[in-house]
Amino acid sequence: MRYFSLLLGFCLSLPVAAIQVTVTIPPLAGMIQPYLTDEDELVVLLEPGASPHGFQFRPSHLVALQHADLLLTLGNSVDTWIEKPLKQRLSEAQAAGQAIRVIAMQKLPGLVVFPRSTRQQRHLSNQSVTDEQDHHEHEHEHEQEALDPHIWLSIANARLMVSAIAAQLTRLQPDRATEIAAITQQLQADYQRLDQQMTDWLAPVRQQPYLLLHDGYQYFEQAYGLQHLGVVQVSDELKPSIKQVLALRKIIQSTGARCVFKEPQFSDRQLHYIIQGLAVEVGELDPLGQGQLDYRQLMRQMAQAVVQCLQPSPK
Repeated sequence: MRYFSLLLGFCLSLPVAAIQVTVTIPPLAGMIQPYLTDEDELVVLLEPGASPHGFQFRPSHLVALQHADLLLTLGNSVDTWIEKPLKQRLSEAQAAGQAIRVIAMQKLPGLVVFPRSTRQQRHLSNQSVTDEQDHHEHEHEHEQEALDPHIWLSIANARLMVSAIAAQLTRLQPDRATEIAAITQQLQADYQRLDQQMTDWLAPVRQQPYLLLHDGYQYFEQAYGLQHLGVVQVSDELKPSIKQVLALRKIIQSTGARCVFKEPQFSDRQLHYIIQGLAVEVGELDPLGQGQLDYRQLMRQMAQAVVQCLQPSPK
């Protein structure tokens, strides 16, 4: 009996096998980070400041994929660049008798997935006054899929995602099952509380008009009753003509927009040229959360950025 107790104590003291988790974009890293131990490794394929559109695989990315015990993807057009390398990796793993667990978030049962916003037709872009060549390349990519891929911008979706993450981690590290369950319970409570906080924060600015440089916030907007007036599209490379500038300025003035939101991945040089002298603020929304690995902080910063730009100025 004493021997059995000693053996059991030894087994319980054995370290849990470390794992490598590879994710395609930072928000997925922000969801799984709270679960990982100091020994586990997290690899984010999309580097801070980079755009997922036009992403090119490098040898280092292939290495991260080859060593991954768990891979998190959105499974849609945002990280479509993972599809071919992943298919090859799964084929190799099967041939070698290896296992790699993959979660494609958009395929999770119960996930809310919207069709692309019909407001795509309301672009306040150079196309309304010029040729198609002035479109952003990433907008062409977006039009090729009927569903809105920005699924992580819904906290309700994120709660489903962390449940799926916890289930796979429990299979990979069964000795941590109790700990993983406790972390999941805490995250679910945190997400629910944050959702209510964001509802309260955003309520006073729901009626404030604003414009976007990128129509990628439908999940966020529908959750909190926001409604943008349109999307200002300008080319980073080509300076707009006087005719284009006047047309866009007229649209901004006629809508009464209080703010135009840009994103850190895209240049706003032409935007500042267009709005010069207008009573409109430039805000910044960062849907990818570049540079930080906590999903809760990502969503909190999104809400705070909206409130800061849309709240009425003190008289």
